Amino acid sequence: KHISRINNYKSDVADKKKLDVFIEDSLDIAKSMVIPVILIDRPWNQGKLPQNVIRVKDWEEIEKAVSETHHIHVRT
Repeated sequence: KHISRINNYKSDVADKKKLDVFIEDSLDIAKSMVIPVILIDRPWNQGKLPQNVIRVKDWEEIEKAVSETHHIHVRT
């Protein structure tokens, strides 16, 4: 039940802020999103990914994924 509240909270924040992409390390939360999600690879989030979720290993891959998806330069 606690995870469900967190999923709903993060989904609500993404909606209210009109986010185009979400960076997350929880597979359950990533699955609850309707927008594209960049999932940081961790031992606890292994499993099949929905179509809107891509798995990355580090911030360099996050930058690449965001810039390729949205054609923008990410400042680090």
